[in-house]
Amino acid sequence: MNVVKQVIGISVVLLTILLISGCDNDSRAFSKIGSDPEEIAISFVESIYESDSLDYAKSISSPRLAGLIDRYRTNRNVQKNLFYQMYDKVDIQSESQSRAGRQEYAKQASIIVLLKGEYDGDIIVQIRTIKLSREGRVWQVNAVEVSGF
Repeated sequence: MNVVKQVIGISVVLLTILLISGCDNDSRAFSKIGSDPEEIAISFVESIYESDSLDYAKSISSPRLAGLIDRYRTNRNVQKNLFYQMYDKVDIQSESQSRAGRQEYAKQASIIVLLKGEYDGDIIVQIRTIKLSREGRVWQVNAVEVSGF
């Protein structure tokens, strides 16, 4: 009888630990695997404007775009030639352009990115569209387009 109580007690503890470890406060399950196109687009732009290295930007880019970034060699050159705007300080915001629905089934995404910042004492606001495509569960940045608003 004592052994049965110990087995039941251990089972209850294990079941409780299992249930607690399965709980997560993040309601965006798809982004948990790093596959939210909006987050990828923002992190791509942040790595161009706020990082000293282009390695992360190249790692989340398509092979064609990564080769282009590699040819520019510095963040300033990428800002000037790919985004057509340099900033001393920049605030980056996004707005998803995708249709209502579930992103886990989308193959492509277009994310509108608002860049607002300073360059040589002037306040400059620019809008860029980041084009992404999905390979398996991984989103890749394919292009940066100047939005015609």
